[in-house]
Amino acid sequence: MFKSKISFVIMLSLLLSLIFVCAQAEESFRFAVIGDRTGSAQPGIYESVLAEVNLMDPDIILTVGDHIQGYNQDSITTNKQWDEYFGLLKDMKAKFYFTPGNHDMWDNISEINYKNRVAQPYYSFDYKNTHFIILDVSRWEKYEEMPKEQINWLISDLEKNRDKENIYVFYHKPFWFEAERDNKPDSLHMIFKKYGVDAVFNGHYHGYFATRKDGILYTDMSSSGGALSTENMDLGYHYQFLWCTVNVNKLDVAVVNLGNIFDRNFVTVDDKIILDGIEGGKYITFSPVLIDENASGFSGEEKMSILNGYEKTLKDTVRWECEDNWTVEPTAHTVDITPSQTTSLGFKVNLKGELYPLPKFKLNYPVNEKKVYPVEDRLWIKRQIACKRMTTPPILDGTISENEWKGIAPVTSFCSPTGDRSIVEPTKFYFGYDTGNLYIAVRCNESKKDQIVSQAKTQDGAVYQEDCVGYFICPDTVLKDIYQIYFNPLGTPFDQLIKYDGGNYNADRKWNGKYQVKSAVAEDGWNIEIKIPFSQLKTKPKRGDVWDINFRRKQKRLNSSSDWMYPITYDTKYYGMMKFD
Repeated sequence: MFKSKISFVIMLSLLLSLIFVCAQAEESFRFAVIGDRTGSAQPGIYESVLAEVNLMDPDIILTVGDHIQGYNQDSITTNKQWDEYFGLLKDMKAKFYFTPGNHDMWDNISEINYKNRVAQPYYSFDYKNTHFIILDVSRWEKYEEMPKEQINWLISDLEKNRDKENIYVFYHKPFWFEAERDNKPDSLHMIFKKYGVDAVFNGHYHGYFATRKDGILYTDMSSSGGALSTENMDLGYHYQFLWCTVNVNKLDVAVVNLGNIFDRNFVTVDDKIILDGIEGGKYITFSPVLIDENASGFSGEEKMSILNGYEKTLKDTVRWECEDNWTVEPTAHTVDITPSQTTSLGFKVNLKGELYPLPKFKLNYPVNEKKVYPVEDRLWIKRQIACKRMTTPPILDGTISENEWKGIAPVTSFCSPTGDRSIVEPTKFYFGYDTGNLYIAVRCNESKKDQIVSQAKTQDGAVYQEDCVGYFICPDTVLKDIYQIYFNPLGTPFDQLIKYDGGNYNADRKWNGKYQVKSAVAEDGWNIEIKIPFSQLKTKPKRGDVWDINFRRKQKRLNSSSDWMYPITYDTKYYGMMKFD
C-alpha cells in the first residue's frame, strides 16, 4: 500500500511536469527580423540574407523597413520595384510582416501604393502569447510629428492588449536613440513603459546597437542589403539579420552575420554614442582650407581638433597619406589626450599639382577597451568660384558658344564620390548671371554616345538615376534652404527644396521650379544650357554676394560621378562658395 502511494505521487509529478513542458513548448516560437534592403541595395546581399533565414526556418519573419529604393513620382516605377522585391520572397516559407520605411512611403501617392501592394502602414497582430505592433514613422523624424490618429490608435491598442504575455513594437527610425544621445525625453518610450512593452526593434541607420531601458529591450539592427558607410563587424557595421527566440515570457536575440551568431550587446548604446560623435563631427573637427578656383598652386594650414569622448586616455598617431599633388607636414603627429580633453593640431599643406585626389588622414579612435574606430577622411577644402556678370544673355541652344560665354572660365577639376580622382570623362561647368537670371552651361564628354542613359521625360522623374548634371544651391547661408536640381540629357528636371530645421534636412518633393533648358548631342558628348530665374530661388543677388553651392555630373555608363566638392551632402558646411562678380 505504501509503495503504491509513492508510485502514484511519482507518476502524478511526472504528468504535471510533462503538462508544464508541453505548455511551455506551445507558447515558444522563433522569429527572424530582416533589416533595410535600401537605400542603394547591394547586389546579392539581401538575397543571401533571405536564403539564410529560410534555412533557419523561423515561425514568422518581420522587417524594419526600406524594402524598395522608392522616391519615384510615378506609380509604374514604384510598382516595378515592388514586383522585384516580392519576386525575391517567392521561395520564403514563413509569413512576412512588413514595417514601412522612408524608402517605402514618402508621400500620399506612395502611401496608397503601399496599402495596395503591402499592408496597412500601422497595424498589430497576435502570434501565440505575443502581441506585435507595427508603427509607421516613414515620413516623420520625431514623435511630435507623428499623426495624432496613429498615436491614439497605439495607446488604444496597448490598452486592449496590456494583459498579453509579451508586447513587441517595430518601427523604422529609432527615435529613442536621438533622445538617449541628446539626453532628451522620449514620449514613445513613456507610452511603452506605461503599457508594459517588452522590446522595440528598429533599422534606418545601417549599423547595429542595443540597450535596455526601464526593462524594455531596444535593438537597432544593421542593414540586410542597403549600402554600409563602412564594413566593421566589431562595431556593428555588417550585413545581418536577427534571430529571436521566445520562451513563454523570455526573449533571446542573436545577431547573425552570414551564419555567425553574436551576443546582442556586442555594440552597446554607449558605444554608439561614441560612434555617433566620431561620425557626426563632434569629436574630430577641422577648419576648412580655402582655395580660390582661379589660383595656381596653394599653401596654407589645416587645423584639427580632437576631443577624447572615451573614458580612458586616447593614444595614437594622426597619419597623412598624399599622392604627388599634395604635401602635408608633418605627415604624422602623436596624440595623448586624457578623457574629456581636447588637443589642437596644425598641419602645413601645399598643393603642387591637380586638386584631386585630396590628402587622406587616419586615426584609431577608441570605442571601448577592446574596440577602436579606424577614422579615415580627407583634407577639408572649400573652393570658391566666380559667377560672372553677363551683359548679353546667352542664346539657349545647347551649343555653348565661346562668344556667348566669353570671359567665363569653366570649372574642370572634379573628384570621385570618395575624394579620389574622378573616372568620369572630362566635364566643364560655366556660371553667369544678369539682372534677373542665373545661367549655367555644361559640356559633358562622352566617348560612347550610344550608351547615354536618358529616359525620364516628365519633371521629377528618376533623372538622378541616369546621365545627368546636378546642383545643390543655397542662396541664403543663414536660412540654409537648399534647391536640389538635376537635369538629364533630354533637359528633364528633377528638383526638390531641402528645408533645414536646425537638426534635420527635410525634402519637399512637391516643390517644382520653372526653367528654360536646351540640351543637344555634340560631336564629343552632350551639352546643356540652363536659365534659372532668380525669382524661382526667392532671391536676387548683388555684386559681391556669396552663395553656398555644390554640383556634379553623373555618368551612368561608368556608374560614377564627377563632384565639385567632397563629400556630396545636404550639410552646407561642406559646400563651396560662388561669388557674384
